[in-house]
Amino acid sequence: MLKVKAIGFRVHVKPDPVEEVTQGGIILAKNKVREQAEISKGTVVDIGSLAWKNALYGHGTEGWEPWCKVGDRVFYSKYAGKMLIDSEDDNNVILVLNDEDIHCLILEDGKEEVLDDGHQ
Repeated sequence: MLKVKAIGFRVHVKPDPVEEVTQGGIILAKNKVREQAEISKGTVVDIGSLAWKNALYGHGTEGWEPWCKVGDRVFYSKYAGKMLIDSEDDNNVILVLNDEDIHCLILEDGKEEVLDDGHQ
């Protein structure tokens, strides 16, 4: 089993599983499945100790907190990071991303997040 720990400003994301069969029943080729994995949604599984701890991100200012936490669902850059695939289990995939490659949180339906400046 693949065991890795995020270090520095890295964030580990488990990508969402990719559909191997379309709604119409067409079986997708393996390379097409990998292309669809670039949809760029996943779940944060580990965060390095330096992630978002840069003055550009407001670190050190009052009210600062990391952009996301382990377990959060996120959108990330399409071609970002390094894909790690477990040699024993092809379905165990982890993406190693830079903190800046996380673009936004995916919120549950019906929930709103209020930003510090009062915008929703």
